[in-house]
Amino acid sequence: MSNHSNLSTSRKCPACSSTDLILLDDIGVLVCGKCGLVIEENVLSCDYERRFFSQSDKLLLRRTTTPCSTPLLSVRQYLVGIKSHHEKNPLESTHEKKLKYCASFLSDYCNKLLLPDSVKHETLRIISQYLAKRNVSMKDLPAFIAAAMFIALRNNGNYKPLNRMLKLLGIPKKSFSKMYRLLKETLNIQVQLPNPEKYVLVFGNELRMSNDCIRVALNIIKRLKTYKETVGKDAASLAAAALYYASLVTGEKRSQKRIAQIAATTETTIRNRFKEICNILSLKI
Repeated sequence: MSNHSNLSTSRKCPACSSTDLILLDDIGVLVCGKCGLVIEENVLSCDYERRFFSQSDKLLLRRTTTPCSTPLLSVRQYLVGIKSHHEKNPLESTHEKKLKYCASFLSDYCNKLLLPDSVKHETLRIISQYLAKRNVSMKDLPAFIAAAMFIALRNNGNYKPLNRMLKLLGIPKKSFSKMYRLLKETLNIQVQLPNPEKYVLVFGNELRMSNDCIRVALNIIKRLKTYKETVGKDAASLAAAALYYASLVTGEKRSQKRIAQIAATTETTIRNRFKEICNILSLKI
């Protein structure tokens, strides 16, 4: 099967009985020139090698192929695309495979947490940098992706409570802490510390509180900063307690249970922080 005439005399298309058969020997495919049916794949060419020396030859010729008319170029490209789509790429590295797997995991997590694309892109950048230096086992991938996503959230100013995030994703905190520590040490990443004021704004909006109520809570946080004994307190629970106090003062009452759900903490923690705030600032309801 060295040329088109040999094919015409020896073979026929099983669909339309046409003898107009075309051998695309650079990809080893025999097709019908009339109906486009792929008759045979992995066909070996017996033609002599050909070389091209001009730009026009590059468009019409291939090395080890016979001349090809311009209309057949689109057919050739289409078949190459189908073949490459269905065949596994042997040159794909382990790093690329794992990165694709992480991307599918990450898309699912972002949909669950309703995160913007900017966080997703930043998370993928962190994941790619880490995988270029160290490997991650398949069992640790969920916690690894969650840790990278948490870092991206914090550094983008998005303050989602960690406990609530892990609960929604179903990831143990111990596994998360391990991967979070490895990410920070390997990439030398500085993660922004949680800010009580940011938590007040986030929780207040989710609780649908008025600007006046949120302003009262922010004023409480501002006054607490002058007292050393409150510096080490958890930022999320501190913001939750301040919002609970503000809701009582302004009359926009929210239950401790509801605030605890938003802040991903417990009602007992909110009550304890509320009592501490009242004692330190000598507040009365």
